[in-house]
Amino acid sequence: MYRRKRAGTYCIDLAHKMRFRDDCDVFPLRHDGRVAGKRQDFIPNLQVGFMRTSKLFGSTLIALIVASAGTAGAQTILNGGFENPVQGGGFGQINAPNAIPGWTIASGSIDLIRSYWTPAEGAQSLDMSGLNAGTIYQDFMISQAGSYNLFFAMAGNPDGGNMVKQLNVSFGLNGILSQTQSFTFDISGKSKTNMGWETKNMLLKVAEGGSYRIQFASGDANAYGPALDNVSISAADVTAVPEPATLALLGSGLIALGGIGLRRRARGEG
Repeated sequence: MYRRKRAGTYCIDLAHKMRFRDDCDVFPLRHDGRVAGKRQDFIPNLQVGFMRTSKLFGSTLIALIVASAGTAGAQTILNGGFENPVQGGGFGQINAPNAIPGWTIASGSIDLIRSYWTPAEGAQSLDMSGLNAGTIYQDFMISQAGSYNLFFAMAGNPDGGNMVKQLNVSFGLNGILSQTQSFTFDISGKSKTNMGWETKNMLLKVAEGGSYRIQFASGDANAYGPALDNVSISAADVTAVPEPATLALLGSGLIALGGIGLRRRARGEG
């Protein structure tokens, strides 16, 4: 990379080291790969350059492994803001066993709310009680064991029913709901333009990777239920296991660095 052949000799730009010029000094090449002559100050720069490149390459590999482990632990809830389908008018009722993208209505009914009240985010949200208490669920994959945070926004239909709304949240592997937690919301002083949305959090324990179900069920057996919006999940404490592709990259990188080191020692540069 630092030498250019010229008529049986090698041209070394000793002034600029990493660039070649037509007017640079010319020295014959020795049998050990070094250039004959007294001016050998470029050789340490070759070694320093190799060390810097090795450190940079190693740091990049480590960063890729950490990023891969973090990405593997991240999960995505489909249509967590209930923006699809786009509801025409103020709201629309959806009965079981129908579905909306990402979610299945398992029992009862829900209302998909658009302009009837102010959502927590986006343009739409749910009343978890349509004509009666509704239940929805979503199945998704989790690849790594650990703890996960489930976040969602909760409020309540301010038009009537119980003053304190109840929402039951369940979670489990392969549709077997082994974790359940109840959440409440007081609609006192609230209105359709001042819903008072609150962010709720449930800690999910995952013993192994697999297909998991998250379920929301209204605890209000009337047409004025808890309101739901902005559902998401993120890793809280996940056992980081690099993906196979990342391990392969690490292995090939280490082999490449080792090979370069062996070639340097064979040339007597290290």
